[in-house]
Amino acid sequence: MAGKSPNSKNTPKGYLYIILSTNENVLNLLYACDLVIEGGCETFNFNIIYKKKHKQLQVIPWLTSDSYFKFSEPTENQKIKLTVFIGALHGRLHAKAIAYIFNKMFGNVVAVSIDTDRHKYPTGSGRVTFGLAESYTKAIIANFIQIDAKKLSKKVQIEPCIDGQKCYCCLEDDAPNFCKERNCFEYYCNTCWEKQHSAIGYTNHVPIRRKSKFED
Repeated sequence: MAGKSPNSKNTPKGYLYIILSTNENVLNLLYACDLVIEGGCETFNFNIIYKKKHKQLQVIPWLTSDSYFKFSEPTENQKIKLTVFIGALHGRLHAKAIAYIFNKMFGNVVAVSIDTDRHKYPTGSGRVTFGLAESYTKAIIANFIQIDAKKLSKKVQIEPCIDGQKCYCCLEDDAPNFCKERNCFEYYCNTCWEKQHSAIGYTNHVPIRRKSKFED
């Protein structure tokens, strides 16, 4: 089904998803494409004739195993305390590539997982788990990284993972707020946020809350 414009129910957005029943079908589609390799990046172009004009459609295949990569098995504590959300991912960025990019920039990456829909196709967001708090902190403070390569240029957003973490003060489960200020840098429930940030020097802190949208 083609993606729909938010302003129109009938206007195609310029992309569509195709779900094929077997790996053989996927290979047959790729074999029918022109393969272009530039700077180590593969592009599959499918030629069509539309309104008597020759056009090329870019085909972006996704191997389901590319949704997860690990240098080592993350511990439960690392999953809870040292994981960041990443957003605005390009469709050609697989987990292994992200792991190496983040490892080069921040160090100590343990694992990367990419969020997928019910058809196991990437939705544009994911998570990076670090092995050390220092690397995790550097990533959160950076907030964005710019990834530039042949056929790919993308600004990727980095946010704290707010997904059932305990409140730093009362240890209540599922704290929905995170404070990025260096003299806090912790998760808080709503009650403890108000208590902590009513003191002088803390009132100007702005919480990062669950379900914050990633921006391009």
